Amino acid sequence: IENYAATPSTIGPKCVLWWAARHRFTVGILDISNAFVHATLPPDEPAVWLLPPANVRGAAGTVGEVWRAKNAIQGLQKSPKYFQQWFAARLLQVGFRGLVSDPQMYFRPADGTLLAIHVDDIMLAANPDKIEDVYEVLKSIVTLKPLVKLEQEWVRFLGFEWRRLDNDHFEI
Repeated sequence: IENYAATPSTIGPKCVLWWAARHRFTVGILDISNAFVHATLPPDEPAVWLLPPANVRGAAGTVGEVWRAKNAIQGLQKSPKYFQQWFAARLLQVGFRGLVSDPQMYFRPADGTLLAIHVDDIMLAANPDKIEDVYEVLKSIVTLKPLVKLEQEWVRFLGFEWRRLDNDHFEI
């Protein structure tokens, strides 16, 4: 268990939808680009050695250099855990609190924003007047793809299609 990241409960995103309906909040879907490289590897982690990119390496058959990874990388078993710990600490700095009931849900009391996070995918419910501000705050922490608002058109999140029919009704 110490090697793996926590995963959100299946109810987490549905709680975000409920929160949005209850408060007339906007639901947004976010995707973090290259999530793992944001997190540094702990000093006690065994060294991970990488070949440099092909355009930096010497000719085939020659002895060259290898690079030691300083950050978590795709394919490393513990990378999701390291990123999760790193991201949780950054969320705390910008006013989010982790929920006791679900380690991958965060609430920010200042504006009522609720997040459900699964590794590099985020579903959030935020005040319509504040959702762009929340996006910018999160974008200051990690590299994000553009915000997609859950509206009439179907949106893919965690392998499912989601959409909002009206203020009180969603379809999955």
